[in-house]
Amino acid sequence: MIMTQVGLTMFQYDRDHDTYVATGYTFHLCPQIFGDVDQSFIFQASTLKFLCRHNFNFNKFTYEGLPYLSKEEEVRVRQHLKDNQMFKNLTRMLDMDEEKLLQHYCSEVSKWLASKEEDTMYIDIDSPVLRYVVHNEISLYEFFSEAKCRKLQNGVNLIKLSTPFDVKQSYHEAGWDSFCTGYCFIRLGHWAACENSGNYRPVGPTEVLSALAPFRSKVNIIRGAILYMVRDIQRHIERFCTEMLTVQCNFSIENELAELETH
Repeated sequence: MIMTQVGLTMFQYDRDHDTYVATGYTFHLCPQIFGDVDQSFIFQASTLKFLCRHNFNFNKFTYEGLPYLSKEEEVRVRQHLKDNQMFKNLTRMLDMDEEKLLQHYCSEVSKWLASKEEDTMYIDIDSPVLRYVVHNEISLYEFFSEAKCRKLQNGVNLIKLSTPFDVKQSYHEAGWDSFCTGYCFIRLGHWAACENSGNYRPVGPTEVLSALAPFRSKVNIIRGAILYMVRDIQRHIERFCTEMLTVQCNFSIENELAELETH
């Protein structure tokens, strides 16, 4: 069961006439997806009939309904904020148009950093969810471009760019994104190797790859109910070769039997 409307009436006392003037307000509510909170609900036929009989505005409910959270969902959202999981959950719910807007806002910030014409830049973002994602996305780029990631390099192998990052570059260039991805890959491999040995120390690339071997061919699923899917390419290749060999053997046997029957 969900709430579709909330009514609020304000009563103001009129001293001159010793009366109350009441002003009523109706707020339409509609469940919305928020991070991993994706409410589901059903309508009974009798409920729809009742709403239609009383001229319920389904368009306003759908397009203009105010989002809300239950107490349990609020607790879950607060926990995700505390665990720094909210950004990941919200990026999964972005549609293609919102992703294009996200890239546009990041590009505008990149141009502003390159020009330095004004000390402050204002970005007008209507969606509060997209506003939160943009803020965290820009903070992520600052983390890499301003070398704030050096605090993660204490006691581990140093990673540096052969050519320093230029603020005139676009944050969404493929080369820059590949550096961020590779940086995280090496760091994760280092931490996994140190966890396996129980000793935090510089490790070589062979040990990094060995530590990440259990996660090979596990592809991250964006906006999915599961974290990843396993693509065992080698197993599929072996299965394909085995099936092809079986087909060829069966075909050869059938040909030999046909020749014997002919003779």
